[in-house]
Amino acid sequence: MGIKSMGIRLVNVREAACGRCGYKWLPRKPGRPRKCANCHDPAWDKKRIYRPKGSGKKRTEKKGKP
Repeated sequence: MGIKSMGIRLVNVREAACGRCGYKWLPRKPGRPRKCANCHDPAWDKKRIYRPKGSGKKRTEKKGKP
């Protein structure tokens, strides 16, 4: 009986990173994860948009019957 040596096998694994909370993880299945493993946000692959205060639309009262 001969001695078998252990070989080295290279495996490509894609790391996923959440653009919302910044968490990084290795997905269990190949392909795009459905949600972040940390914050569970389904839009994990999109950057969070920060808007300065007061830059959004101002709410106005509806004009109609008093």
